[in-house]
Amino acid sequence: MTTHVQPKTDLNKGELADALAAELGISRRQARLAVEGVFDLIARAVSAGHTVTISNFGSWRPEEKPARAARNPFTGERVQVPARGGMRWRTSPRLREHLRDGTAATIRKHPKGTLRAGGDVA
Repeated sequence: MTTHVQPKTDLNKGELADALAAELGISRRQARLAVEGVFDLIARAVSAGHTVTISNFGSWRPEEKPARAARNPFTGERVQVPARGGMRWRTSPRLREHLRDGTAATIRKHPKGTLRAGGDVA
């Protein structure tokens, strides 16, 4: 059975996994593996040049930052900053709406579907 956990403070990766474990009724170890696995997959996909989109949440996409001229703040000397890879985050319109309204409603696409410990949807 799923229980909704309302975080009381900012969350780091470990606290996110602990909240997920409580919400899904799974072990802390399973939740930590799941959270780390999702983050690893996102990082690998974006670094390989792919966009990752999660409906009603947002998307990460790779972005190439071009070379540019800059100034060393200590010496005032002009330096050339080489091109580099980066990542862009875009919040979904639905999540943006929840953030503006201050609502704590679920953003699941099908909120009546709940997850059970085995990963089955009820």
